[in-house]
Amino acid sequence: MSRYFHGWWLVLLALSARAQGNLIPNPGFEDHISCPSHLSEFNGVIKDWFTPTTGTPNFYHACATSPEVGVPQNYFGHKAAYKGSAYVGIMTSNAFREYITVQLSSTLIKGRRYHLSFYTSIIRQNRCKSTGLDLLLSAHAPAADLPGENLHIPPSLHGMVDYPDEKWQYSEFCYTAVGGEKYLTFGDFTFPDAHHDCLDGDISYYFMDEVSLTAVEDPSTIEVQYPVCDKSFPFVLDGTDIVQNQTLIDTTSWLWDGVINNSSRLIEKEGFYKLVFDRTNCVRSEYNINIKDSNCSYSLFLPNIFTPNNDGYNDDFSMHSTGVAFNKISIFNRIGQVVFESNDPNFRWDGQLHRKDLSDGVYVYLITGQAISSGRIIQKSGSVTLIR
Repeated sequence: MSRYFHGWWLVLLALSARAQGNLIPNPGFEDHISCPSHLSEFNGVIKDWFTPTTGTPNFYHACATSPEVGVPQNYFGHKAAYKGSAYVGIMTSNAFREYITVQLSSTLIKGRRYHLSFYTSIIRQNRCKSTGLDLLLSAHAPAADLPGENLHIPPSLHGMVDYPDEKWQYSEFCYTAVGGEKYLTFGDFTFPDAHHDCLDGDISYYFMDEVSLTAVEDPSTIEVQYPVCDKSFPFVLDGTDIVQNQTLIDTTSWLWDGVINNSSRLIEKEGFYKLVFDRTNCVRSEYNINIKDSNCSYSLFLPNIFTPNNDGYNDDFSMHSTGVAFNKISIFNRIGQVVFESNDPNFRWDGQLHRKDLSDGVYVYLITGQAISSGRIIQKSGSVTLIR
């Protein structure tokens, strides 16, 4: 029954693990100090990013003053950015590697999980096969032992596969912080250096775009009671993908009571139901749902949170009811001012007053109506949290 689908989805959205803001400044390489004018130009041209060695990564931008470093046309041919009008390029070979580093907007917290993702496109010259691209998260910017040397440091993450074509490819990782990490570096940290299927002079070249590093909060365990009325069984509890970071590859699993691996569960009787939600082995939450059968003549459900940010999920505050002759809803801010009123049972409040967004916070509502079967007067009050 639809009201249970909506109630279940809203509760998960309100209490599940949620991704935080991107810790990578200038993640798409769009911001620059000046437009690039030639190859091997990086430090002092692009904002926030730098190379920690004597290597010479390349900065490509649509504003370039040279066709060698333009977007979409440049030295390597035609290559549009995955998003926007800029990207960077780094090279790996038997003897020499290039690296790019950025200082994070905040230091990583010990034991906290982070989701890291980016897009790459590999350009091979003379059939050179790279071992892949490594990632280093460190408390300090890395440095070579001697000027001109490659970085011989164990990477934090390894395993970006060698892609079969030159299309933009998506990579993602889940990383548990050691604590104190402040810098992110991309490059080839393989040691010894001669670890590629390459001849002298051959290279593998990586374009990079749209880097993201977001913290994932610890999951919660919740209990929910639903107003399940007589003759409501059977109905379906239907899970919805509630992770906010839409770039995540869809590797979600829903495990009900340790047996049923499905986003939905058919409920035929009251009792406790357990759901384990897992996505990309990075976001994991457990939920305990208590379904109780009640002898009620009506049901009335409203969510306790909504997020009017136009992402297509939980964007408005609305009611789901059966057996109710609806009269009116009034919503008040913390000082008692009415911010929304409606006599329509299908009302949808978008978190605005006079077409202006209201601030995040808790709002109180009062609903009046009448139970159709018994004629009982209904007055229901509660609170809803607005989060943008």
